[in-house]
Parts: sequence; structure tokens; C-alpha cells
Amino acid sequence: MFKYIINSSPIISLSKAGLIFILDNFDIIIPTGVFDEIQSDKHADEAKRFIQNNENKVYDKYIISQELFSWNLGKGETSVIAIAMTMPESIVVLDDGKARKCAKLYDLKTTGTIGLVLLAKEYGFIRNVSDAILSLKNAGLYLSDELIQSVLNSNG
Repeated sequence: MFKYIINSSPIISLSKAGLIFILDNFDIIIPTGVFDEIQSDKHADEAKRFIQNNENKVYDKYIISQELFSWNLGKGETSVIAIAMTMPESIVVLDDGKARKCAKLYDLKTTGTIGLVLLAKEYGFIRNVSDAILSLKNAGLYLSDELIQSVLNSNG
């Protein structure tokens, strides 16, 4: 199974939607940049509990190149990509479009929160994709109507 190097947005979104248990089923890496972002978020109590309970998955051995730094991404996104550049068999979990574009330029495998939900359904960790998407949307994750329709048409 792949290692999933996860940014703060998917952790926070899944926790606010009551779906954080999904991450227990994946081999995840939490960069220190992500850990720090979540710890400083005043509205992410469940996400804070999750990362504190998974401190053994926090990873701090990475170097940020000047080229990557020049993308001006967030601390978490930058650390996710920096770690993935040293782990070719990993998948980065990013929701931000600019960060995903950067990751793809480095030929990194990418997914996002919805991608994790689809994998959770495929592996039998959740029963219903549409309920999960509704929970994520209600929790504040921006999802375009086109994306929702596409996912539901393909996966119900």
C-alpha cells in the first residue's frame, strides 16, 4: 500500500465532517509543517486530537528547495511536496489547486479529500459516497457542483 503524505486541509475537512476515521485505514505521513498548521488553527479541535493521537506519523526530515519555496505555497503544502519528492512511491493528498499543479510538475502522484473518500468506498471503509460528500460540503469544504455531479454519477 502507498504512503499518503497528507496536508492539513484534508485532515481538517474530514474531522469536521465526522469522517476522520477514514484516515485510520491508510498509511499516512503528517509533515511537521502540517502538524504546526493544525496546532495553530483555533477551529480544528478534532483535527488536533487526530494528529496528537498520531504523533508517531509526524515526519520532520525534509529539505525545501529554493525552486519549491518560490511557489509560495502554505507551510503544510510545501512540506507535503518536499517529503514526496524523496518518496517516489508516495501519494500527496492536497486540495489546493496551485499546490496540486506544483506537485504534478514534479511528477508526484496526487489525490485530495474526495479521492480519499472514493478509496474509502472502494475498500469498504464507508458505504455511501454521496453521504460523505454532503458531510464534507456541510463542513465547509468547497466542492464545485460539477465535481459533485461527476463523482456521484460515477460512484453514487
